[in-house]
Amino acid sequence: MKNEKYFLSIDNGTQSVRAMVFDGEGQLIAKSKVEIEPYFSSQKGWAEQHADYFWDSLCQACQELWPKLSIPREAIAAVSVTTQRATVIPMGEDNQPLRPAISWLDQRQVKTKPKLGKVESALMSLIRAKPLVDLMHAEAEANWIEQNEPEIWKQIHKFLLLSGYHNYKLTGQYNDAIASTVGFVPFEYKTQQWAEQKDWKWRAMPIRPEMLPEVLPAGSVLGEITEAAAEETGIPQGLPLIASGSDKACEVLGTGCIDNKTGSLSYGSLATLNITSDKYLEAIPFYPAYPGVIPNTFNIEMMVQRGYWMVSWFKKEFGLQEEQLAANKKLQPETLFDELLTKVPAGSDGLMLQPYWSPSNGDGPETRGAIIGFNEEHTRAHLYRAMIEGLTYALRESKELLEKRNKTQEFISNGGRFSFPEDTSIRDSEWTVVPPPQDVANRNVEITGPVDRKMIINALNSGADVFMADFEDSTSPTWENIVNGHVNLIDANKRKISFENKEKGKSYSLNEDSTTSLFVRPRGWHLDEKNVTYNNEPVSASLFDFCMYIFHNAQIRLDNNLGTYFYIPKLETAEESQLWDDVFTLAEEELNLPISTIRATVLLETISASFEMDEILYSLKNHSLGMNAGRWDYIFSAIKRHREVEGVIFPDRSQITMTVPFMKSYTELLVQSLHKRGAHAIGGMSACLLYTSPSPRDRG
Repeated sequence: MKNEKYFLSIDNGTQSVRAMVFDGEGQLIAKSKVEIEPYFSSQKGWAEQHADYFWDSLCQACQELWPKLSIPREAIAAVSVTTQRATVIPMGEDNQPLRPAISWLDQRQVKTKPKLGKVESALMSLIRAKPLVDLMHAEAEANWIEQNEPEIWKQIHKFLLLSGYHNYKLTGQYNDAIASTVGFVPFEYKTQQWAEQKDWKWRAMPIRPEMLPEVLPAGSVLGEITEAAAEETGIPQGLPLIASGSDKACEVLGTGCIDNKTGSLSYGSLATLNITSDKYLEAIPFYPAYPGVIPNTFNIEMMVQRGYWMVSWFKKEFGLQEEQLAANKKLQPETLFDELLTKVPAGSDGLMLQPYWSPSNGDGPETRGAIIGFNEEHTRAHLYRAMIEGLTYALRESKELLEKRNKTQEFISNGGRFSFPEDTSIRDSEWTVVPPPQDVANRNVEITGPVDRKMIINALNSGADVFMADFEDSTSPTWENIVNGHVNLIDANKRKISFENKEKGKSYSLNEDSTTSLFVRPRGWHLDEKNVTYNNEPVSASLFDFCMYIFHNAQIRLDNNLGTYFYIPKLETAEESQLWDDVFTLAEEELNLPISTIRATVLLETISASFEMDEILYSLKNHSLGMNAGRWDYIFSAIKRHREVEGVIFPDRSQITMTVPFMKSYTELLVQSLHKRGAHAIGGMSACLLYTSPSPRDRG
């Protein structure tokens, strides 16, 4: 049609550069493909390629495209470029590459650690992010160049990804797409912009803000094709270059994967499984969700690092026969490998391959691939099938992990039921928790209340076995209340707490003979403390309360032969309790406290946690003070989880007492599970008012 518009797409992948023209309906009109060498390696583990090699290959792909077009080039309305991710190119003041590009396949590392402050480093350790931060610092190409090629580093004007390099060559401007920004650069994936200046990433690598290009959302104009670029590529001068995303982000969109219910499988050099989400979610803690091509979306990714690169490896090492035959038949050698798959039964007669030639999904650098189960019957056909099966199972493992992160509510809403963990090793083995300290061996009467000064004094004077100072349900989380609450607890532990009500002329002070044990209930993981930020994000209210209390009070209590005791609310899984145990252990190490100084009673308030009692208790076995059976929150958790399940109806909550089968079975299981492990099983709190003589009845 006369007025129909066409679009040019250029893809610089790992193994080829392709130029393609599409019509407005997305139909492919013409394409060309130029095979490229992914990298050269001058030292073991290095993977480099000359930037002008990539550019020349792009130009060649374009020039080979034009003779295949049945339309005039002038009908092309716009061009877009997508590239392999995480390949970096440093540019000098003359706008020329200062050294070969370092490919995403490169494995070199530095041995230094990031320059983080002591507090910042401790916080990273608390949230279990320190290994990732150290790994990012070690693998960041910028750190290697600065340390090993300092003269080059001093000359760097712009530090680009391959996408940014091609964008510059085409337009003369240093712009890049947000969805192309994947690599060891100071990018904040959650907000999809360069990190704020206070962010730790700027201290994990030497990159300065002025060295980075401007990043724009997909659909934005990055610039126009220059006269020089038009001459080299044949692309009409003045065409707008439109921001898209990395090859992976474009691939995910192209497969129709636009939500978290659809997975995109990629059998490329990097084998991946992706879903798309409008919410930021880390499938593996602290491994980012990358920007999607659809603005304000995220691609949540699991990967096998060397993926179907292994097919190329197999072709090079064992595929000479297929290469020769394919050349005669004008086919791709890979198509002939399918015949090898049919010669061998499923399972490859016991031959197994673990496809981790390079670390993936948080694996440590020591990760290695393995081929297991060889015998005299095995042939190269067995090896090829075992390789494909290994990759397939690795991707299946990724699928199951993504499902686990997304599935709980969906699973229940679709009629599923909670169940006990399939792994029974913890439940079936013999173990016990550390015995309780003498001062909390007897817990017959426990009371709770807010952290205001008068309440703390009266509670500690009450004669109850335990007082739980509550930062969550009983305390309005204003900044004043939280800070004053911590001040009050410091004074209570110093036994110097007093309060004077001048209006009523009353004074309150702590009895010298008070033996009531003090516990602290921090706020839940799901809450933020907005008044304290880290990297411009609110810190966890739960961690804030814990850190404030343990830092100011642990040594005071230890000097009085007392441990530091907590009530932990809102746990859902054993993974969360393990995180708490890691927090406790780190705090003991940092504050030079004896092991098991910190103890915690878990408030079992969610229905999901009731199926992991043993596992939760096991993860805290060196810091446990048992569990508390709740009522109201537990019932609410069950209602919330089953709110969309057809046929599930709950009565008014007031009718669900602790004696109904639903609650009775839960509490009996708690008692059974905890007593087996030598831990306290504690009943839930009940609202009541306690009076000393005279009773209300006696008051006139």
